Amino acid sequence: MMDRLTYLICMAVSFLFMYSVCGVSSDGHYKKLSLRAMNFFLVFLCLYWSLIIGLQNDTGSDYPTYFKMFQDGISGSYFRAHEAGFYLICDRLAVHFHPQVSFFVLALIQSVLFCIFLKYGRFERPDLFVLVYFSCATAFINSTNGLRQFTAMYIFLVGILFLRDKKYIAYILTILVAYTFHISAIYLLAILVGRFWFTFKNKWILIVELAVSIVICFVGMDDLMNFVAQFTPYKSYIGSSYATTGNRVDFINIATKLIYVPFYIHLLFLEYDETDYDSRFFINLGFFCFCIKLMGMSSYYICRFAYYFDILAYLPFYYYVLWVRRTSIKKEWKLLLYFVTLCVMIGPFVAKTCFFPVREYDYHSILSPFFSY
Repeated sequence: MMDRLTYLICMAVSFLFMYSVCGVSSDGHYKKLSLRAMNFFLVFLCLYWSLIIGLQNDTGSDYPTYFKMFQDGISGSYFRAHEAGFYLICDRLAVHFHPQVSFFVLALIQSVLFCIFLKYGRFERPDLFVLVYFSCATAFINSTNGLRQFTAMYIFLVGILFLRDKKYIAYILTILVAYTFHISAIYLLAILVGRFWFTFKNKWILIVELAVSIVICFVGMDDLMNFVAQFTPYKSYIGSSYATTGNRVDFINIATKLIYVPFYIHLLFLEYDETDYDSRFFINLGFFCFCIKLMGMSSYYICRFAYYFDILAYLPFYYYVLWVRRTSIKKEWKLLLYFVTLCVMIGPFVAKTCFFPVREYDYHSILSPFFSY
């Protein structure tokens, strides 16, 4: 039973810890701490998150594959030639340590990178962002299920900070580092070309973008993606069960994404400071990433690539939660809005981790046998 509560406890502890140690002033704004204090708090959470992920036992469909790989050593020219970052770290760990150590080290790398994003993202309320991160995104829970790609995704998060600050060379170098963990990261360089898309102020463009992605979500785009795939390393998947319509996400999973749509549209019509560059960049970026996730529901190729946008896709929802916290509407309406927002945010998370856990949501720890008596 305790295993089922692990993710929920982690979310609660992380949120409450960030909320209590950072403090909130009487006007609801985040109190910025000294650099030394913030580093101490993030180190604690970083280790806590790494232990939860690093101590997983047979959680997720990819865990056995990676466990055997870490146990036997990472062989083959593919990893040495293409994903050297993953190879150099894990192959050396596999030689000297128990396979579980490799999971912990990669979890630690992921946690450190997320802490960097959290620290330098200039979020007004990082405690609320942490809450959205755990309850809405699936990156933390999927850490050992798609280990290489999610490590590359966390590296990409740091790259987004460079992109926001117009440090384009640093962004390119960061993506090249991510490439050494998963070759698909190289396609993230295309975002550099479309960077202007994240700075415009026309809300109707975002609404059209969202509408098109919803249509594609249901209609699908298999023929187009199979055509594109023939020019990529994924051409071997053409015609396989992975790339057919039978591999589309079921309606329940689609619904868990569509429930955010009304909140995203409402956000666009709220009054927020459009001169705030960070907010506009992150909201526009979040819409783009959310649309990619929606389209990925109908295509194996996009679904896998959409892993890179798993956290960024919920940036608009963070800003919506921030608005709910700030709004001065009548108390009764505000309480109702709080309730609805929390139900949408936390309800599916609790259902998937505590009541109906399957695959990667069904957490097991190597320490569980010691607490079963």
